[in-house]
Amino acid sequence: MPLVTGIILICLQWSFYVMPCSARPLIFSKRTISSVISLTDYEETLLWAVKLRKPYWGFVSNFSDAFKQLTNDISLVLLHQIGDIDAHYLFAYQPPEHEGAVNYSVGFFHKKHLDLHKDLFRKTQEIVELKLDKHQHVESYSREIIRKRHKRWAVRFSDKEFPNQWHLNNPKTPGMDIDVMRVWKHNVTGKDIVVAVVDDGVEWTNPDLEKNYCAKGSWDLNDNDPDPMPSASSDTNHHGTRCAGEIAAVPNKVCAVGVAYGAKVSGLRVLDGPLTDGLEATAFNKNMQINDIYSCSWGPDDDGMTVDGPHTLALQAMKHGINYGRNGYGTIYVVASGNGGSNFDNCNYDGYANSIYTVTIGAVDEYGQMPYYAEKCAAMLAVTFSSGGSNARSIVTTDWSKNTGDGCTSDHTGTSAAAPIAAGMIALLLEVQPCLTWRDVQHLIILSAVSVDTNAKWTLNAAGLKHSHQHGFGLMKAWHLVNAAKVWKIVPWLTEYETEIITLNKVIPKENWSVSTYEVTEKDLQGYVLNVLEHVLVTVNVTHYFRGQLDIRLLCPSGTNSMIAPPRASDKSDRGLKGWWFSTVRCWGESPIGTWKLLIKDINISDKQFGIINYWKLKLYGSPMMPEEFRNRRKEVLSAISNSVIQNDKSVLCQTLPKYGKDINPISERVLKILAATNIFLVFLTLYQMFEYIVCYKDEKKEQKEILQQQMQAHRIQQYATAGNDGIVESERLLQDQDSRSSPAAFDSSENIKNMSENVSSEQLQLNSHFESYELTNSQMQDNVDSENDSIEIQESSLMTETF
Repeated sequence: MPLVTGIILICLQWSFYVMPCSARPLIFSKRTISSVISLTDYEETLLWAVKLRKPYWGFVSNFSDAFKQLTNDISLVLLHQIGDIDAHYLFAYQPPEHEGAVNYSVGFFHKKHLDLHKDLFRKTQEIVELKLDKHQHVESYSREIIRKRHKRWAVRFSDKEFPNQWHLNNPKTPGMDIDVMRVWKHNVTGKDIVVAVVDDGVEWTNPDLEKNYCAKGSWDLNDNDPDPMPSASSDTNHHGTRCAGEIAAVPNKVCAVGVAYGAKVSGLRVLDGPLTDGLEATAFNKNMQINDIYSCSWGPDDDGMTVDGPHTLALQAMKHGINYGRNGYGTIYVVASGNGGSNFDNCNYDGYANSIYTVTIGAVDEYGQMPYYAEKCAAMLAVTFSSGGSNARSIVTTDWSKNTGDGCTSDHTGTSAAAPIAAGMIALLLEVQPCLTWRDVQHLIILSAVSVDTNAKWTLNAAGLKHSHQHGFGLMKAWHLVNAAKVWKIVPWLTEYETEIITLNKVIPKENWSVSTYEVTEKDLQGYVLNVLEHVLVTVNVTHYFRGQLDIRLLCPSGTNSMIAPPRASDKSDRGLKGWWFSTVRCWGESPIGTWKLLIKDINISDKQFGIINYWKLKLYGSPMMPEEFRNRRKEVLSAISNSVIQNDKSVLCQTLPKYGKDINPISERVLKILAATNIFLVFLTLYQMFEYIVCYKDEKKEQKEILQQQMQAHRIQQYATAGNDGIVESERLLQDQDSRSSPAAFDSSENIKNMSENVSSEQLQLNSHFESYELTNSQMQDNVDSENDSIEIQESSLMTETF
């Protein structure tokens, strides 16, 4: 048996040396680690990973003898096998004073090893490794090193106010935060997204903002220069800087952390000076191929009596932004719903908040309740956090360092604080799915929002969506949004249907509702491909002496009720409503087909004056998506939120969008003036030529008249000659001659008579004679004119004789 074993070993050794190099197994030397890898962030140990030599007998490895010898010879104790790797074991040096220890863990021994003197530690390493080199049971080994590994979690923020940023992480009231920590854990921070703060400026030199400041996306529209630094002339010019900090403040031990601290933030200074429609429009489109999101924490006065919104240019700029911004995917406009709640204001009187092109954001406090200043609105999309009553905390964020500011504040309030938080969450959304359109963002917010505050009068619409006039579709959650984006497919195109004007001219009752209906049928929608509703707009033309007493509501065909214009006690205007568009999102996902109802009444029953509703009409926005597809999409979103499908792979579901045509610059005013002047000149020239022809050119017109008479004479001769050929020949000559001459036709009568007498029966010879006479000189032609009448008389006499 020993002889057979020896022969097998010799054969194995020989086969090893003759096999190709690429097929040889890898042989480890005993010292494998320290001379190969250079490490700077580690701790030395007295732990070794040892690969033992397998015994040559049997098929089962039995290392019990090796374990004993290593313990006795080198003072190593076996901790455990390394994974399931055959013949690999972890050993630790056992100091004499710890012999017989029962806790054989890496942590226990490493802690004891660190208690050794530094020199003894090094000496022990050398002695143990010398013995391992020579030990018969050791094939190879490596000294273990304590390496640092970091959890894939959010950065451990050391910003002094981060623990007070309850809207990011709220251990005091669990669930009452935006759930962004889990998003950061997956390294989603808003990278490559730029958010523009349209406000009174941004103090970009603030240490919390400087690293994330985007100069290319910024501009000062008040001073028309590239620096949006706020002016210290007013103590309230810290507003834009605070909003910017909420969005993208850098983790840097200074103050606070932004929702999308990996995003860039730009400043568009426009509120610190006279604001015009044109200036507003410029702000909405400024650097729109750099800026992805525009955060606008401002709007018309929240006094409970103002009806105002984007005017012609600003509205046109917003349309331009959603069509061409972000390379055709559409600029995202985030607006605050307003702070007029204490004045009974409603954001449907704010044209920015009720626009289909904006994401309208309201506020809740840290307990999920509606603050006293927040406005109700049928057009509100969602809410995020802000300040509340005296017992609720405000928002902690970056502040300016001018005037009384110190670079950090814990007193940012109002819906002005809520909108930037939403903008930051949308930046996270766009990082994981950058190809979302502006309408996709709205869909995802609606489908992923969470209902809060059970007293908020939630309405469940026919599509299964809950909406409250106080909170929109609910509280935005970053974790929900980002997960939903990973399963979302781009929605079909936007389609629009506008009804005819419904004329009423009716008195508005004071107690009961005046109800007007309009039926939308399948036939009406043919060609519009409008299957699922999104935004619904209604315009009402009303004559009224006290506008704030009006209460107007809209019922969708499903019965979903929208308070589009609730009463406002402070609105004493006698201008009524002249073409103002109200909007609602409460019918989102429903069918447009059916009976729409407009309800209106005057709440002041004691007043004897009455108003008149003149007319109203609807404008329905939606998509060709079928209701079944909408329901399936909603299920996919809910499933994604529950099962966590977040990934940091931007290409998984990012679909190519059919791009719009190139943005064509409009014709300049100067060119239009030149074209108009040219047209006027051409019209004048045409009229002049017509007048000149009528008044002038008498000789020319006389000559043309003579030619016409000659043509008539030739035709008359042809009629006389219907019974014979001679007249036909002569008439043909007359007709042909007048086409080639500008003066009246002339004929040589003697020549013609001679030709006719000699060639009466030959029509061809007569034609030849005709061409010869045509080539007479000018003087001969003039003589022929004098004898023309005689020739004609002789010819007529001849024809008459032949006829008889």
